[in-house]
Amino acid sequence: DMLENRRDYAKKYGAHVIVDPSIMSFAKVAKKATGGLGVDAVIVTVSSVNAILDGIQSVRNGGVVIIFAPPHPDDSMTLNPNSLFFSEKQLVSSYTSSHIETREALKLLSSGTVDLRNIITCTFEMKKAAKAFQMAESREGMKILITNR
Repeated sequence: DMLENRRDYAKKYGAHVIVDPSIMSFAKVAKKATGGLGVDAVIVTVSSVNAILDGIQSVRNGGVVIIFAPPHPDDSMTLNPNSLFFSEKQLVSSYTSSHIETREALKLLSSGTVDLRNIITCTFEMKKAAKAFQMAESREGMKILITNR
């Protein structure tokens, strides 16, 4: 993550490898951490062509890079198709989850199987939503929850 507070948060909650992409290549760190093989999958959640290209370099042969955030409409990238073809790497985009995946996610949350309490750093009532959006824009917290109470 580009933000130090998010890297600190990741470390606090058990991340094994933490990368500041402004000073080191995620691909190099991923390759080193996997003995040169690369990781199984990369999910690109930022609107960055460089993050997509770094993801492609980070995955092992047969690995998958999922683009979950679109780059700016004017951005473009140069990619040699053979680098995907001969390594059998997959480049996949995902705009949103399906109703089935959303239902499954809600089951995992409501059952307590997945606990998000550690990443929800602030909660605001609906009447204070503007303040919640200001906080999100400042990137002070991790995830901000707005309730209807």
